[in-house]
Amino acid sequence: MQFKRVLLILLPASLFFVLCIQCIIIFLPDISTHIVHSALGPLPGNQSFDFTVSRLGVNYTQISDISLGEDLHLDTIRFAYRMDAKHIIRVEECVISGLNVTVHLDEKKRLRVSGFSFPQDKNQAHSGPVSDFNIHDFESYFAYLPADIVLKNSTLFFETGKERFCIPLEADIQLDRDKRRADMKLSVFPMNQKITLGAAADFLQNPVQINISAERFYPEMFFAILPEADQLPIKFRGPVNFSIETKGFSTFHFELTDLGLEPDPRLNINFANISGDLSFDKAAMALNADGTVRIISPGVNLEPFRFEFLSQITSGTVDHFSLTVKNEITKTWDITPERMALPLSTVDFFDHIQLFDPQLKLFVSGNFDHQAGRLAFSGTGLRGLGDNEVEPKNVLDISEFQVKTEFDGNFVRPEPLTHIKLDALIDKIAFKKNNLEMNTASLDVSSDAAFAFLKSDIVLNKAKVKIKSRLVHLKQEDKRVDSPELIIESGVKKGSTGKNFVINVDAVCNQSKIASNEVSAYVRKAGITGTIENPLSSDTRYQITPFLYDTDVTVKDQGLRVKGFHFKLPMTYPFKDIKAFGRAGAKKIILHDRIIPAVSAKVVQTSDCVVDVSGKVSHNEIPGLIIDVSARAGLDSGMSFFAKGQIATNRFSFTQKELLPYIPGIAGGYDLKFDVSAKADFSYINQKINSSADIQVSNGTINFVESGFLASGISTDMHFNDFLVPETLPGQYINIESFNAGRFNCNSGKIRFSLEDGKSVNIENLKFNWCNGIVSTEAFRLPSDNNTIQLTLYCDRLEMEDLFYQIGAFDAEGGGTLSGRIPVVMKNTEIGFDNGFLFSTPGEGGRIYIRNLDRMLAGIPKNTPEFSQLDLAGEALKNFEYKWVKLKLNTHGDTLAVNMQLDGKPLSALPFEYNRNLNSFIRVNAQSPGSNFQGIKLDVNLTLPFNQVIQMSNNLKRIMNP
Repeated sequence: MQFKRVLLILLPASLFFVLCIQCIIIFLPDISTHIVHSALGPLPGNQSFDFTVSRLGVNYTQISDISLGEDLHLDTIRFAYRMDAKHIIRVEECVISGLNVTVHLDEKKRLRVSGFSFPQDKNQAHSGPVSDFNIHDFESYFAYLPADIVLKNSTLFFETGKERFCIPLEADIQLDRDKRRADMKLSVFPMNQKITLGAAADFLQNPVQINISAERFYPEMFFAILPEADQLPIKFRGPVNFSIETKGFSTFHFELTDLGLEPDPRLNINFANISGDLSFDKAAMALNADGTVRIISPGVNLEPFRFEFLSQITSGTVDHFSLTVKNEITKTWDITPERMALPLSTVDFFDHIQLFDPQLKLFVSGNFDHQAGRLAFSGTGLRGLGDNEVEPKNVLDISEFQVKTEFDGNFVRPEPLTHIKLDALIDKIAFKKNNLEMNTASLDVSSDAAFAFLKSDIVLNKAKVKIKSRLVHLKQEDKRVDSPELIIESGVKKGSTGKNFVINVDAVCNQSKIASNEVSAYVRKAGITGTIENPLSSDTRYQITPFLYDTDVTVKDQGLRVKGFHFKLPMTYPFKDIKAFGRAGAKKIILHDRIIPAVSAKVVQTSDCVVDVSGKVSHNEIPGLIIDVSARAGLDSGMSFFAKGQIATNRFSFTQKELLPYIPGIAGGYDLKFDVSAKADFSYINQKINSSADIQVSNGTINFVESGFLASGISTDMHFNDFLVPETLPGQYINIESFNAGRFNCNSGKIRFSLEDGKSVNIENLKFNWCNGIVSTEAFRLPSDNNTIQLTLYCDRLEMEDLFYQIGAFDAEGGGTLSGRIPVVMKNTEIGFDNGFLFSTPGEGGRIYIRNLDRMLAGIPKNTPEFSQLDLAGEALKNFEYKWVKLKLNTHGDTLAVNMQLDGKPLSALPFEYNRNLNSFIRVNAQSPGSNFQGIKLDVNLTLPFNQVIQMSNNLKRIMNP
C-alpha cells in the first residue's frame, strides 16, 4: 500500500516533468530569440535583427534566416559541439552558409552596411573610452571558440550608384585552442578571379604571418567596379601574379610580375617583375622596391629598364624618396614610328629609327616639398631611314650624342618655382629628306628655365636657350648653303601665358655662302633679333628685326653683281605702327660689267607682311645725277614672296670724262656729250623676274677732232621690255641731225633697231639724207658671227654734183640725180664697196659741168690712144648734155675705183679732130674749128683715195667696241 501511495505521487510528478521538458523544447527557440533581442537592445538606425533557431539538439544547433537590416542576410549557421572531460561545452565546428552582404558607396565616398558607415566621421562622438586593442584580453574566451570555422556559399555585393557587383568568397579557419594558434585561408573571387589570403597566428607570442597571393589576376576587371573608372588616366592590364607576405605586421615583402600600365591603347608599360619591402616602426615607414620594366608598343623594340625606388615616410609624410631608372646594356633600339600611331609620334617621315649603344639613366630624389634629379641619355649613333632600301630618300644620321638634364623644384605641388637645365651635344648630323640635304659638324644646345604652374597658366621666373651649330651645310637640288657657325639665343621674361609672357630671340650666322645655278651670295653676317609676346595663346605678337650685313650677291644669268648689300628692318606682327624704319642698300652694283651707282634706301613696314622702300641715289662720278628709288616687297595672300618697284632719274648730262671709268676705250681723240633721263620698273612675282625701262637721250654730240668726224643732234627714246638682259621691243629709233666726216656730209639720220639679248643689236633699218637724196639699208646684226658686216646702201636720187664732190672725184656743176645700190662690206677696221652701181633716172637727161679733170690723165703717156680718149672725155664733160649716166664703185684696199659711163653729147665744138694714123681723136689748136659731136658714149675710170672712209670706219669701231 505504501508503494502504491508513492507511485501515485511519482507518476503525476514524472508526467509533469515530461510536460515541462516538452514545453521547454518547443518554446526554447522563441525564448532564446527573446533573450538575444533583449541583450542587444535597439540597433543603430532602428535596423531589424531577425533569426530563427531551426534546430536545437544535444550535439548541434542550427540557426536559419538571419538578417540584419536590409544589407546583411545569412541562410544558416550550424554549430557542432560536445561535452569534454571537464564537463565544458566545446564547439567543434561552426559552418556559415549563404552569407550575403551588400556594401553601398554613398555620396561621401564612404562604405555603408545596414546603417554602419566606414570610415566614421572624425567629429563623431564616441560613447565610451577609447583604448588600444590587445588580443590577450580575449585569451580566456579561446576555449569557447569553434575549432573549425567554415564560410561557404557567400557573396559580397558592392553597389556604386546604378552599378552592382558581386564578389563570391569562402573561408576556412582552424583553431588550436590549447596552443592558442590559428590558421586561416580566405578565398575571394572578384570577377571570377581568385585572391587567396592565408594567415597564421600564435596568440601567446603575438606574431601574425599573413600571405596574400593571386595568379593570373586581371586588375582591369577589378578597377572596373570602381566609380568613375573610365576617367582614370592610366588603365591596368594583366594577367598579374602577386604575393604579399608579413610576419608581425612590421615588415611586408611583396612580389609582382607582369603588371601592365596602358596610358594609350597602343602603348603598354609592362613591369616584368617588382619586388620590395615595406617596413614599419613606431617612428617611420620605409619602402624599398626594384625590378624591371619594358615599353611595349607596335613599332617599338626597347630592352628592359632596371629601376630602384626608396622612400622614408614619417607621420604619413614622405620625408625622402629616390628613384633610379636605367636601361640594360644593349646594341640597338629599334623604333618604327608609323606603327606606333601615338599622338607624340611627330617623326612621320622616317619609317625606321635605330639608336646604337643607347644609355639612359634617370635619378630623382627628394620629398613632396622639393624634388631634384638628373637625366642622362647618350649613344654612339642615331639613324632614321625611309622604305627605299637601295637608295633611301629620307635619312637621318647622328653620331656621338649626349643629352643631360638637371631639374629641381616641386613637381607635386607646382606653385613654387621649378628649375630645369638641359645640355645636349651632338658630334655630327647628316639629314636627307627627298631632295633636301643638311649636314653639321656639331650641335651644342643648352637651356636653363625656372617656372611654375598655376591652374592652366605657366609662370616663368627666367628662361634662356642657346643653340650653337658648327659647319652647317644645306643642299636642295642645285641650291647650296654653307655656314661655319649658327648661334641662336633666346630668353624669356617673367610672366604668364595670358599676360606678359615675352620671349627674346637673337639668332645670327656668320660668313655663310649661298649658291645655285642662277644666284650665288656670300653673307658675312645675317640674323634676327626681337621679342615674341604670348607665344602660347591665339594673341601672339611679334616685334622682330631681321638684318643682313656686308653681303655679296651675283645673279649669273642676268650679269648682275651686288657688293656690300645690307638690310635691317624693324617689323611687327600683327602690324603695329611703331614709328621705326630700317635701312637697305649696297656699296656697289655691277650690271654686265658696268658699275651702277651705290644704293641706300629707307625701309618701312606698311602691313603684316609688306614693306615699302624709298631712297635717293647720287653718283659721285656723274655730278647732277639723282636717282629716285621706290619699291614694295613682302608676302602675298599665298605666302609667296613678291617685290615690285620703280627707279627714275632726273635729266642729267655726261661727257666722256664721266664714262671713262666704265668705257676705258673712249679715252682721248674725241669729245662727246649727252643729256639723259631714265625710268625703270621691276617686279618679282610667282618666282619670275620682270623688268622694263625707258631711256631718253637728247642733244647728243660725238666729235673726233683729229679725223674731222662729227655727229650731232643725237636723240633717242628707247623702251626696254627686259632691262636686266637688256632687251628691247623692235622699232626703237636713234635720230642723228647731222653726220660729217671730211667731204662726207649726211643729215636726218635715223636708225631703227632693237637690243635682242644684251649682246647683239638688230639694225632693222638705217636711213639718212646724203647728197640731197635718201640712203637706206636692209636689216643687219651687230656684231656678226664672223665679225663681218655685209649690207647694201639703197640710194635714191643722189645729186651728182654733191656725189662727185664727196667721193673726191672732181668738181662738177649741173643738174641730175643718181639712184642705185652700193653693197658695203665691213670687216675689222676695213670698209669697202663691192660692185656698187648708180644710174640716172631713165627718161630724164640733164647737163653736167665738170672741172679739174687733170687727174684722169695723170700717169698716161701722151700720143697714145688712151691719152687721147681720156683727153676727149674730159673736154666733153666740161659742158655735157647726157641722156643717162651710170657709175660703178669698187674698193681695193685704201683706194676707190670709179667707172663712169655717160650717153649724150657735148653742147659745144670740141678742139679735137680725127687722126687716121692713130685711129683716134687728137687735140688741135684754137685755129682749127674742131669737131661737133651729135652723140657720144663716154666710159671713164678713176682711182680715188679712200682714207676718209677708212678713218670713219675706225671711229665707228671705237664707239661700238671701246
